[in-house]
Amino acid sequence: MKRAQKDPFAVVDQLVAAFRNVDGFVPNTFVAWAEPEALAHNGEADSAPQPSGVIARSFRYEAWGCIARVTVHGSPRSTWHRRVASGLTKAGYELRLRFSDETAFQRALTSARARTAELAFLRTLGEKGTIARWPVRALEPKRHVRVARNSWAPTIAAVRASGIAWTDASVGFTRSAPLSTKNGPSEVHLRVSALVLELSPSRMVQVSVTLFDPKRNRAEVPTTLMHRLRRDLRRAGYRFTGVKGAGGVRIAGRLYADKMMSSATQAARECAWIFGHLVAEAREVRVPDR
Repeated sequence: MKRAQKDPFAVVDQLVAAFRNVDGFVPNTFVAWAEPEALAHNGEADSAPQPSGVIARSFRYEAWGCIARVTVHGSPRSTWHRRVASGLTKAGYELRLRFSDETAFQRALTSARARTAELAFLRTLGEKGTIARWPVRALEPKRHVRVARNSWAPTIAAVRASGIAWTDASVGFTRSAPLSTKNGPSEVHLRVSALVLELSPSRMVQVSVTLFDPKRNRAEVPTTLMHRLRRDLRRAGYRFTGVKGAGGVRIAGRLYADKMMSSATQAARECAWIFGHLVAEAREVRVPDR
């Protein structure tokens, strides 16, 4: 059964349009995936054998920088797998993950020129890696570089026009700011984000709320403030999950909550409302001295 054709960028366009006039929210992530037809489960159980001899490609543009990722499916012992892995290493890709049936490589892209060149390489690579002559390129170290806000639209347009048969795409927006309480400015920051859930047939948009102290990774949000904002988030239909740090260790005294929205317009409205509401609520809270 062949999977239904769809425009993977439709929901990206919708979220971009919905946030165009929402004050303070900026793009923070954009990802496009090109998954081979063989990787689509088409309703089969997750335990079904994984296909081999195919390549999945993705392009990730984040607020901190950009990477291209290539996942080679199949036994690493096969001649084809070894040839593709060797070619990717020669082309400046770094080995990131290795399992019994797949190997993931990635390459940091530090300029617009590098992004354009890599999209051309990913198109040539295709799903089978049938490249007669692999390029020889140095490994680019991954660096955190804040991208310019005006670079998002041309980057998304370049990915869309690359000639790659993208199968899915996702985009996210975020806004963060320090909170003030009755005591005055605090060290606690509020972040509200919206993200199109990747590879989701329903194309739901996840709205998330985080309270954190950027200067103290393990500092607790004051209890009085936490209780007040948790109450309001619960009333607004948010669900709560623990915040995890390095190594998956749960961090006490941090707040994370999310809510699923069925459309980009609803998500944009929710983000604008919940951000303003929580900022106003925080101003009514008196926080005891630490």
